[in-house]
Amino acid sequence: MSRQLSNRARNATAKHDNSLINAKTYYDQLDYRLDVKKRLIYIEQDIDSYTPGNFLIKASIIQQLSNDKKSPLTAVITNFGGDAHGMLGVVDAIRSYPLKINTLGLGNVDSAAVYILAAGTGRRYLSPNSWVMIHTLSSWVAGKTDDIDIEAQQLKRLQNQCHELLASFSKKSMVFWKDMTRTDFHISANDALRYGLIDEIKGPF
Repeated sequence: MSRQLSNRARNATAKHDNSLINAKTYYDQLDYRLDVKKRLIYIEQDIDSYTPGNFLIKASIIQQLSNDKKSPLTAVITNFGGDAHGMLGVVDAIRSYPLKINTLGLGNVDSAAVYILAAGTGRRYLSPNSWVMIHTLSSWVAGKTDDIDIEAQQLKRLQNQCHELLASFSKKSMVFWKDMTRTDFHISANDALRYGLIDEIKGPF
């Protein structure tokens, strides 16, 4: 009888320890903003110079912890935007990644985040009540006159590059995007589908 009780106690302890491990794994995934089982990477914080590396790390973690090495990953995007160079890094990471990357916009997808949404190499989704907003680049550069002139020229080159990307990701021309994004250009899910920024309107589940 005592041996049976001892075995039961060990089994109960093992189950408890496994539950703690599973709970820690779950909360670690919440901290890192990913879901290994569903192959989701959440892009929610401001886009900056660290975002491309963070995206690649999360993608690598999912691949290493998953038995599925072939199915697409999905980037879930709820984001107000951020740095253009950081955005371009994420776009390059998505476009060159060895697996298909689906993108799903959920809620607000603004500014730099729109390019990441449109850059998906799998299916590109927007939930029915989500909105997209695109505008021209901004800069708060200060300093010597010559340096400001150089920065202004670079900003124009970078803006042209962004317009070219939008044209390549959509059904609209570079001229269209240049004209429409001189001020904040708000786009519904239906219009995003019509413009070719996404492939389908659907919910997150």
